[in-house]
Amino acid sequence: MDLFSVIGLVGGLGLYAWGIVDGGSVGAFVNAHGIALVIGGTVFATMIYCPMHGFITAIKGGIQVFKSPRWVDPTRAIDIMSSLVRGARQLGPEAVENEIRSVVDDGFFLRAYKTCLSSPDEAAARNVLEREIIQTGNRHREIVNIYKTLGTISPMMGLMGTVIGIVSVLRNITDPAMVGASMGVAMSTAFYGILMAGLIFLPMAGKLRLRSIGELLSKEIIMEGMLALQFTTDPPSTLERKLLSYLTATSIGTRAKTPL
Repeated sequence: MDLFSVIGLVGGLGLYAWGIVDGGSVGAFVNAHGIALVIGGTVFATMIYCPMHGFITAIKGGIQVFKSPRWVDPTRAIDIMSSLVRGARQLGPEAVENEIRSVVDDGFFLRAYKTCLSSPDEAAARNVLEREIIQTGNRHREIVNIYKTLGTISPMMGLMGTVIGIVSVLRNITDPAMVGASMGVAMSTAFYGILMAGLIFLPMAGKLRLRSIGELLSKEIIMEGMLALQFTTDPPSTLERKLLSYLTATSIGTRAKTPL
């Protein structure tokens, strides 16, 4: 579980809940009509924007924000590849398969190894692995775009709910008691839309984007390492220095490692 994301969501919701309760305006914000308009309108509009498969994939991707990443951290990937190359140089490429199978990741380590082992040359193996990395990046971008769309639409739906509420206010303009209650309902609907965009959808889009950067970087490191393991005779120290060039001190979402 990604505690950082969970703490952020729970802390943000708790902060706004405290503000509402402390202000003594809980009743004004409990607006089932407004919640239905914002959530329903946002979901239905997004269904127009993307196909069903993309929508379901985005939901699954959003759940992953609150789980630990399945891919290997780029720094750890370099350490693993250095160890694998040492073993391969001593015993041969086929001897490190059991070590690769023991790596806990999304399966890319083993797929990259099998691809390099079964390919006739480095160019063919690189083509297959690069294609998988590119397609993974494309899928990630689509998921991020869906959450950005949700973050754009939800405030609009909140505003539409506010307009509906204001129409109700105007219909009851001669009754001061009804005007106050209707205006509270109208403004709370806008609050729901802004809250969903600012605390849920847009932060999730940003987190997914950063995770995508880290995952694609890790996969590129693994690809280069596996190609070197199978098709070159570079010593482990040379390969490690080459792979470390992928990391910088300003890498976001990854732990940078500086060669000693």
